[in-house]
Amino acid sequence: MGGAAIACPSGLLATDAITYSGLSEDPFTALSRPVTAGGDQTLEACGLGILGTGQFRSAPDYSFNISDMAGRHVVFDVESDCDPALLVQTSDGQWLFNDDTNGLNPAITIEDPAQMSGTVHVWVGTFMGGGCEATLNLTNVPEDGSMPVPLPDSGMGATDMPTPVPLPLPAPTPTPAPAPMPVQQVVCPNPAFTGQPLTFAASQLVQPQSLSGTAMGSETRVYDCPGVDGGGTATQAPQYTMYLSGMQGYELQLEANGSCDTTLLAYGADGQWYYNDDGAGDLQPRLTIPAAAANGQLSVWMGTFGGQSCPATLTAQAISLAPPTPVSCPNPAIPGPPLNFTAAQLLQPQAYSIQATGSDTRVADCPGVDGGGSATAMPQTSLYLSGMQGYELQLEANGSCDTTLLVHGADGQWYYDDDGAGNLQPSLTVPGAALNGRVDVWVGTFGGGSCPATFTLQASQLAPPPPPQGCPNPAFSGQPITASGDNLRPDFGYTLQTTAAGSTALGECTTPGRGYANAAPNFSLYLSDMQRYGALEIEVNSSCDTTLLVRDAFGQWHFDDDSAGSLMPLLRLTNTAALNGRVDVWVGTYGGGSCAASLALRSQF
Repeated sequence: MGGAAIACPSGLLATDAITYSGLSEDPFTALSRPVTAGGDQTLEACGLGILGTGQFRSAPDYSFNISDMAGRHVVFDVESDCDPALLVQTSDGQWLFNDDTNGLNPAITIEDPAQMSGTVHVWVGTFMGGGCEATLNLTNVPEDGSMPVPLPDSGMGATDMPTPVPLPLPAPTPTPAPAPMPVQQVVCPNPAFTGQPLTFAASQLVQPQSLSGTAMGSETRVYDCPGVDGGGTATQAPQYTMYLSGMQGYELQLEANGSCDTTLLAYGADGQWYYNDDGAGDLQPRLTIPAAAANGQLSVWMGTFGGQSCPATLTAQAISLAPPTPVSCPNPAIPGPPLNFTAAQLLQPQAYSIQATGSDTRVADCPGVDGGGSATAMPQTSLYLSGMQGYELQLEANGSCDTTLLVHGADGQWYYDDDGAGNLQPSLTVPGAALNGRVDVWVGTFGGGSCPATFTLQASQLAPPPPPQGCPNPAFSGQPITASGDNLRPDFGYTLQTTAAGSTALGECTTPGRGYANAAPNFSLYLSDMQRYGALEIEVNSSCDTTLLVRDAFGQWHFDDDSAGSLMPLLRLTNTAALNGRVDVWVGTYGGGSCAASLALRSQF
C-alpha cells in the first residue's frame, strides 16, 4: 500500500513529549528550550492561512504533556533576534497562531482547561521564511495573575512570643449536608473542529493511501455523547479532515490498524455519523462510507475502545460501485502519446496530424464517461500542461469523417463535443480548473470508423475579474512585493510601475485623505528588517494629480497628496517597527481619473 506524505505541520509527527505538571512547576518560572526558528511549510499552503502568515517545519519542535493546571493558564512565548512566529496545536486539536505580541516576538496564552489537559504541540517558525536561533519559554500563571504572598514578619523573637490563652470551645454547629459533586462535562467528538487536512480526488484513492498516525482515546465514552452514533472512546477534534471530490459512483473504505483495540468514527458530508469497531478482525475497524457522504468534507476520528492511545495506520480507498469498465471504453488509466506545453507556448495555435479513431463501443454506454460517439480505450494524446491559471483551452478536430472530441481533465471531469465547429467537426472549450496537469484527449468518430484529421489546440487568456468596488479595504490584496530594509536602500533604486486610479471618494470612507482610491491596494508589501532603519520614504511620480494612502503592519493609516511638489505625494514613515509585516499601498488620484505612475521606495537611516 502507498504511504501518503504529510508535509504540513502535524502533531502526528511528534517523536516524544516533555512532561509539564502543575504539581512540580512553579508559577511564573519559565521552562526554556533552545530552538532554531524556521521551516519550509507555509500556513496558506497547508489550509491554515486563515490563522495568519508564517513558515514552519512539518514535525513539532517540542511537545508537552501538560497536567494538573486547575486554576492556572499556560503561556508560550519566543525570544529571538529575527521575526519569529508561533504555532500551537492544543490538546483538543485546535490550532493557535501568533506573530508579534512582544515587539516582533510572539506569545500565546491558553486559558481553556480542555486545550491544555494532554499533549500540546508547538512549532517555532518565521514570518517570511529563513531561520534564526531562538528560545521557547513555557510558563504557568494563576488565573487571577496574582503572585504568591509571603507571611508577614511579626518582628518578635522566640522569647517574645506571648503565651496563648486557651479560648472556650465553641458550641457545636450542625454539619450541613455535602453539596452534590458537579457532573464532569463530557468532551464529545465535535465535527466543528478540524484535524490534519487531507485532499483527494476519487482517482487518487483508487489505489489505497496509507497514513501513519496515532489512534487516540479519551475518558469520554462516545455512546454517552448525545447525537453521536458510535462507541469506544475518541477525542474532541478529529485526527483527520478529508476534503474529497469526484466520489460519485464510489464508496470510501477506511481501515485502521494499530497496536491496541482501535475504532473508527466518521462524520460525513451528508451530516450523518458512521462507526465501526472490529470489522477488519483482530480488534481493528473497517468502515464503509457511502458515496452520498463521501463527496465534500469528511471528519475521521481514529479512536480506541479502552481509552488509551497507540501508533496506528489509517488506510483509505475508493471502491467503484459501477460494474467493471469494458476494455474498449475510454480509460484515463491508460496514457496516450505525450505532448508537453506551458500556457505561453499555447498562445499561438498548435496543430498536429492525427488519426481520428472510432470503435464498436458507443461512449454513451460506458459507465462514468460523459460523452457520445465512439472512441478507443487509449487516448490519441495525453497533454501535460502547466501555468494554465487564468486560461482556457480551445480544442478542435477537422477530419474527412464525422469526428468527435472527448477529454478527461486534470480535475477528473469529462468534456465532450461533436459538431461545435460545424460541418460535423467538433470544437471543445476546456476550463482552466481542468488544465494544470495531465489532460487526456480522444479524437474519435461518431459512426465508429476512422479517418485522417488535424488536431488543433490553443490557450485563450480569460478576462480578469473587475476590480472590487468600495472604500479602501485591507481584506483585499495588491500585487505582492517582498523586500527587506536593505533591498530598499536608495542606492538600489527600488521603483515599481503601476496605474494611479480611484473609483471611490475618500471623503465617503472612514480612512483619512481626499481624492479617489480603489477598494484593493495597488501593492501589498511584505517587509522585514525595517527596524534597523530610521524611516521609509514612499513617493509617487505620474502625469496626473496623484494621492498616496498607506496602511502599515500595525493597522495605522497614512495619507499624502502633494508633499513632493508638482501635485505628487510623498510619505515619510518613521515608526519602522510598524513596517515589519504586510504594508498595503493605494496609489489614487485627486480627480478620480487614472494615469500611469511609478512608486519609489527608499529606506533611510
